[in-house]
This record gives sequence, structure tokens and C-alpha cells, in this order.
Amino acid sequence: MKKRAFVLFILMITILISCKKDKTYKVGIDVQSQFVNDSVELFLDNEPLIKKRLSTNNLLGVCDDGIVRLTKKEGVHTLVFIVNNSATLVTNFSLNNNLYIGITYDPSDNEVSFVHSDEPFIYE
Repeated sequence: MKKRAFVLFILMITILISCKKDKTYKVGIDVQSQFVNDSVELFLDNEPLIKKRLSTNNLLGVCDDGIVRLTKKEGVHTLVFIVNNSATLVTNFSLNNNLYIGITYDPSDNEVSFVHSDEPFIYE
């Protein structure tokens, strides 16, 4: 009887370990400064997240309709950001913690750049 209980216990532990859930983390993407009625497209892992014209709210430093919040599974992800069908930022990142990305645009040289943080950006 003890042997049967022990085997059943080991079997249950093995099943529980094999049913491990994929870890998910928060991802925030904020379209931040120097956008003036610019055509913006944002994709994460080929999923379209934004496709519209955006302008930065200069009091806050972020586009009012340019904030995206979602959860993604742990692993490598690809971010594609396109401004006015020309300036493009493509970056791969490994997600193993919450991640917040701020995207900026310099229209004088058509340059897109980003910053990242473990905490959400605060706009006051």
C-alpha cells in the first residue's frame, strides 16, 4: 500500500511539473516626442498595434493615442516602427521581465530611436 501511494505521489508531482505555465510579462510601448500629424505604424511580432496619424501632446511628452499596453510570453520578440512610410526602427528584444519602450522621432534627420525601462513612463 505504501509503495502504491509513493508511486502515485511521484506521478502527481511529475504531472504538475510538466504542466508549467508560460511566463507572461507586461509590455508598454509609448510613442513619445516630436510627432506632428505623422503617419505611424507599430507592429509587435507582426501584429499591427497602431496604424494612424499621431501628434505629440507637448505638455505631456507623449502622443495621446500612442500608448499601448499588453502582455507577452517570455522570449524573443520583434518590434517594427514606421514613420511616414520611410523612417523605420526594427529591433529584437528578449522579454524576461516587464518592459516599457518609449519611441521618439527626429524629423530633422528622419531618425527614430527608443529608450526602455522596467517601470512605466510617467506623464504629468
